[in-house]
Amino acid sequence: HTGLFLEMCGHENITPVMYSVLSCLAQNGPLDQTRMAKAVAIDRTNTTDILGRLRKRGLITSRFLATDRRVRITTLTAEGSAVLERVDPLAEVAHSRTLDGLSETERATFIALMAQLTAAHKVA
Repeated sequence: HTGLFLEMCGHENITPVMYSVLSCLAQNGPLDQTRMAKAVAIDRTNTTDILGRLRKRGLITSRFLATDRRVRITTLTAEGSAVLERVDPLAEVAHSRTLDGLSETERATFIALMAQLTAAHKVA
């Protein structure tokens, strides 16, 4: 899937994990790093690196909570939203091509299982 994603979306210089972070912010709104890491199912160290790269590109902004300077809240920028608008349809093609080898029944089962896994990691 990573190869197909990069083939379809590589021109945007975005990895599948970066796409997941941007999508997560678009779906959930501003998040702190701990909740982001849980939602995207990556460790905090990788989250820090990915958020730093996205921040440098202007796709996200971060600010510290006034009540707790240890907590940084990340928000999707207008440019981040624009990248998602361009990448979403291409990512969908990559997702579809990833499942090309499965029958309709197998696809439905796979998607149901992935939805179950996703729900288990949903941001509260």
